[in-house]
Amino acid sequence: MAKKPTRKEKIALQQQDIEEETQEKPVKVKVRQEPDTQRSLRRTLAFIVAALAFILYANTLGHQWALDDYSLIKENTQTKSGNIKEILSSTYRTGYFNPDYQLYRPLSKVFFAYEWSFSENDPKPGHFMNIFMYALTGFLLFYMLSLYLKGDLLISFLVSSLFIAHPIHTEVGANIKSHDEILCFLFFVVTAIFTYKFLVSDRVVLNSRAGIFKKLSASKPANLVLAGLSFFLCLLSKESGITFLAVIPLMIWFFTDEKSAKNITATLCLAGVAAIFFMIRAHVLNEARGGSNIVGETAKIDNMMSGLGIAKRFPTAILIMGMYLKTFFFPHPLVSDKSFREIEVVDFGDKWFLLSFLAYAALTAYAVMRFRKKDPIAFGIIYFFITASVASNIVMVIGTNYGERLMYAPSFGFCLAIGVLIAKYLRPVEVGNKVALLGDFFKKYSKAIAVLAVIFVLYSFKTVTRNVDWYDNLTLYEKDIRTAPLSARTHFYLGNYMSQDDFLKENAKDSVTKNMYLDSALSELRRSTKIYPEFGDAWQQIGKIYLNKKDFKTAAENYEKAIAINPKTPIYHNNYGNVLFSVGRYDDARREFSLAVECNPGYSDAYGNLGAVYGTLGENFAKQGKQQEAAQNFQLAIVNYQKVTELEPDKSMPYYFISITYKSLGNEAEAQRYMGLYNNLKQQGK
Repeated sequence: MAKKPTRKEKIALQQQDIEEETQEKPVKVKVRQEPDTQRSLRRTLAFIVAALAFILYANTLGHQWALDDYSLIKENTQTKSGNIKEILSSTYRTGYFNPDYQLYRPLSKVFFAYEWSFSENDPKPGHFMNIFMYALTGFLLFYMLSLYLKGDLLISFLVSSLFIAHPIHTEVGANIKSHDEILCFLFFVVTAIFTYKFLVSDRVVLNSRAGIFKKLSASKPANLVLAGLSFFLCLLSKESGITFLAVIPLMIWFFTDEKSAKNITATLCLAGVAAIFFMIRAHVLNEARGGSNIVGETAKIDNMMSGLGIAKRFPTAILIMGMYLKTFFFPHPLVSDKSFREIEVVDFGDKWFLLSFLAYAALTAYAVMRFRKKDPIAFGIIYFFITASVASNIVMVIGTNYGERLMYAPSFGFCLAIGVLIAKYLRPVEVGNKVALLGDFFKKYSKAIAVLAVIFVLYSFKTVTRNVDWYDNLTLYEKDIRTAPLSARTHFYLGNYMSQDDFLKENAKDSVTKNMYLDSALSELRRSTKIYPEFGDAWQQIGKIYLNKKDFKTAAENYEKAIAINPKTPIYHNNYGNVLFSVGRYDDARREFSLAVECNPGYSDAYGNLGAVYGTLGENFAKQGKQQEAAQNFQLAIVNYQKVTELEPDKSMPYYFISITYKSLGNEAEAQRYMGLYNNLKQQGK
C-alpha cells in the first residue's frame, strides 16, 4: 500500500503543478502584416502630398530657361551632344565656354542630355521632370517618415506637407538646373528607406497563447546593397550629399531600437560607397586640371567672404545663416542672388551677428540637452547643422555666399521640428485602434490639420507667386534687382541678358529698339562695375555692347580691362579677338582666339573664330599669289572648323565653312560632301 504524502509534500506537488500550468509552451508563430486598411491610408496620404507638390509647381510648366540653365543645358555643347560617357567622365560645366574644375555632378547632366534629346531647345521636358521628381520626393519623404516614426502618420503628413510647400524651395522647383538639388535629396530619402529595411523588419510576431507581440529582426543584405547604390546616385547628383553619411546613423539611433553593430555595418557600407565616389571625382577633376592640383581662389564677386580672415568671415557667415533662419519662418522677400555688396561684411560686434549667434546657440543647447532623450526636434536641429555645414562658409569658403537653393535639403530639419511641435500640442489623446480611413484621419486630427492648412495656404501663395518670377531671365532679373539693388551680380545679370544677340534678335524689331535695349544694358552693367570695380565679366560685356555698336576703340579698352582682371577667362580672349578681327588685325585676333582655346579646350566658338581667321588669311595669301601659304592657312581653317563639328555635330554653319574652304583648295568632292551635310542640317532648322 502506497504511503500517503505528507502535508509538506502535497504543497510542493501543488506548486509544481502551478508552475507547469503557467509555463509558456512552444506555440506556432505566425506573422501579422500591417493591416490593409492602414497601408491604404498611408499610401493615400503619400499620394496627397505628391499631388499637392505637383499642383504647387504646375505653373512652371510653360517657363523658359533661366540662370544656370544656359551654362548647363542651352549653351552647353556636351549636354546637347548627348554623349553620356563623356558626361560621366567630365566636370560639371564641361561644354560651356567657361568650365569649372571643382564640381562633379554627372547625374543631373545626364538627365539634361536626355531631356534635350527628347525635345531640342525646349525647356518643357526639364520643367516637367523637375516637378515630377519634386512630387516623388514628397511621396517618398512621407513614406520614409512613417517608417522611422513607427507609423506616426500625423507627424509624417505634417512634415512632408510643410516641406513640399515651403517657399524657400521655389528656386529649386522652378529652375531646371536644380535637378542636382532634387536628385541629391531624393536619393538620400531612398537610401534612408533601404537602410531602414535592412536594419528593421516591419513584421510582428504574435504568440497566440500569451498574447505577446515581438519585433522580428530580419536583416536583408539586398536592402543594404540598394541603400549603397542609392547613396552613390545621391553623391553623383551633388557632392554635398556626403553630409547624409552622418545623418543616416543618427536617424537609426534616434528613431529605431536596433543594435549598434547593425548601425555600424550600414554606416561602413555607405562610407565605402562615399570613398569610391570621391576617388572617381578626384580622378575626373585631376584630368580636367591637366594633373595640376592648383585651384583658383573663389572670386569676391561670387563669394564676398573670399580672402577674409576668421575675424570677418566667421561673423559674416553666422549673419547669413541667421538670414536663412529668418527665411524659414518668414519666407519674404525671396531673391536669386545676394552677392557683393548686398550683404555687408561684419565683425563680432555687429548686432545682427550677435542675434544670429544667440539663436543658433539656443538651438545647440536644446539639441545637446535633449539628445539622450531622442527628441525628434533635437534630431531636426542636428540634421540642419550637419546638412547646412557645407553651405555655411564656416567650414570652408564655397562658390557663393548666399543661395536659397542651398537650404533645400537643410530645410527638412526645420519642417520636422515644426511638424513635431504641432503634433505635440494639438494631437488628441490616442484611444483605441489607429485610424484607417482618410475621413477619420482628418477628423481625429482636425486641430493639427487646421494649423497645417493655414501655414500651407500662406506658403502656397508665396510659392505660386514667386514661381511666376522664374518665367525667364528678364522677368527674374527685373524682379530681383528691386529686391537686391546693391548686388553687383544682379545688375550684371540684367545688363548681360538684354545685350545678348538672341534676346536682341527676338525683341528688337528695329535699330531704335535695339539701341534702347543696349543703352539700358549699359546702364545696368556700369552700375555693376560701380558696385564692384574688379568685375571682369561686366567689363567684357560692356566691351561686347560697344562691339555691337561698331565702336571698336571703346570695345577694345573694356576687353583689355577685363583681361587685366582675369587673364585666364576664355570668353574675354575670344570676344577681344572678335574686336581685333573686325578691324583687320588678324594676327592679333588669332593670338586671342588661341588663348581662348588654351584656357578652355572645349570652347567651340573660339575654334570657329580661329577657322575664320585662318580662312581670311588664306584668302589674302591667295590674292597675293602665295598659293603655298594660302593652302596652309586653308588647311588650318578646316582643322578648326572640324573641331567645332566634333563639339557641336548638329550645328550647320561649320559644315558650310568647311565646304567653301575645300572649294578654295580645289577639292570639289569634299566641298560637295560637306555642303550636303550643311543642307541636311539646315533643312532640320539647325
